[in-house]
Amino acid sequence: MKKILITSITTLIAYALIGFFYAPNKIKEILVNKTYLYSGMSLEVQDLEFNPFTFNLIVKQLTIKDSQKQPWFDTKMITANFNPTHLLWNDINFSSMVLDQPHVQAVLSEQNEMILPAWQLPITDSASNTIDLSIDHIDINQGQVVFTANNIKQNFSFLITNLSFKQHRFNLSNDDSDFTLNLMTDADEQLTLDGTYNHSNQSLNGNWQLTNGQLSTWQKAITDDLGLKSGKLDANGTISWLLPRLPVITVNDLALASLSIKWQEHITLSDFLIEAKQLIIDFNEQQINGQLITSKQGTIDLITPLPINEHNPVDDSTQQISEWQWQIDQFDLDQLLINWQDKITNGQAIKLTLAQLQGKQINNQGIESEWQAILKNQNQGELTMNARLDLKKQLADADINIKQWQLAPYSTLLNKQDALKIDQGQLFANQHIIWENENFSMHGSLVLNELFITNRQEQPALQLNHLTVASTSLNLKEKHIHLDNITIDQASGQLSMNKEDMIDSLTSPEITTGNESNQWKITLGHIQ
Repeated sequence: MKKILITSITTLIAYALIGFFYAPNKIKEILVNKTYLYSGMSLEVQDLEFNPFTFNLIVKQLTIKDSQKQPWFDTKMITANFNPTHLLWNDINFSSMVLDQPHVQAVLSEQNEMILPAWQLPITDSASNTIDLSIDHIDINQGQVVFTANNIKQNFSFLITNLSFKQHRFNLSNDDSDFTLNLMTDADEQLTLDGTYNHSNQSLNGNWQLTNGQLSTWQKAITDDLGLKSGKLDANGTISWLLPRLPVITVNDLALASLSIKWQEHITLSDFLIEAKQLIIDFNEQQINGQLITSKQGTIDLITPLPINEHNPVDDSTQQISEWQWQIDQFDLDQLLINWQDKITNGQAIKLTLAQLQGKQINNQGIESEWQAILKNQNQGELTMNARLDLKKQLADADINIKQWQLAPYSTLLNKQDALKIDQGQLFANQHIIWENENFSMHGSLVLNELFITNRQEQPALQLNHLTVASTSLNLKEKHIHLDNITIDQASGQLSMNKEDMIDSLTSPEITTGNESNQWKITLGHIQ
């Protein structure tokens, strides 16, 4: 009995000595060798502690360098609980793992290739080795991911507060291993990824789901000019990733709620609800293809005039090597509210409703797209449009029809000095518009009913019962408006065009106003 007790104590002491003093160095050696064997990367550990009684492992100041010896991952401390019972089934299992202040850095080249971390697997004869590895749960304290890429603001980062990861039958042969990843950020965003990883082919495929995604997180990666304020994103889809290239992501369903964007002081989008189906995002080919994008809720606040961009010479050295190509098969907007106000005239906001905006084959690849729109005001007025548009060549061809459009709300737009005021009037029009680069022209006919205009002293300046212009044309480049085949019913008044010219009679043909090259020229043709 005494001999058994002495043997047990001796064995226990030897086990403790091996566990506390020999095992840490051996585990450290295995970690370093296996990391290089499986990934071609080098691992550095400042200190490692192992408790053979609790099977608790503590790794201090761990750093991983890629195949080019550039550090891309480091963490202050890793605490892991090893489960030895799984060894009976040839399975290495960690019941829990805690990472303290992990820091991940990734860099994308101008050619959209991952250059940090760099992947270059070593040649090994151990391709048949199989590891049954599983991690039940991973906790992250103050985790940070820093991502730098072309077209993305420098030092974009987000915090990971919780991460759980399970992977089974990790191996170096051409066999898939299953894994499950759950990630949560400090903004309560949750990402779930279920998939397979093939180490021999360096490929990852899986299904993902994003819940409660906050656009304010990703605003850090986008230029400040966009003015993205808020938005909640829920989406799901698939991912196909052939390392070290970038992934191809498919979005099966997407719902973006409470979207708010403000572009300078001129355009504000608020409370938008946007849904999308079957979006394919290829980061390698820089292509986006979508089946359907819809929105049936939202408000647009528009303040004119909009700023005019200066046309500066383009420096070839700063041009992007390539630009994204995109195409959406169908684009539908319904029942959006528009509040339009002119800042110069400081007039009252005009309320409109974009009842419908539909587009087909919307793209920037030189393929003509088709658009249909219906715009309504508060007085039964309606504007319909059918257009053909080429964004790449900046070409547009549109037919516009206007019915019962009340002109009084637009009185302040008539003249910056408010010299004239539209008290009443209805507009009917059919116009054909052509836009080519900076050239804009329109041709068609228009009808004005019950038009009444007063001057600054509130005296009648123009009053007519009915005006028909069978032929109208406007040329923006030449600053010329031509009105022909004019029919007037019961017109009276005196309309001042400028200080030098006055139209005293609307029955005089071929009247022209504005003689300087920087002024608009209005030509009146046949009047009856």
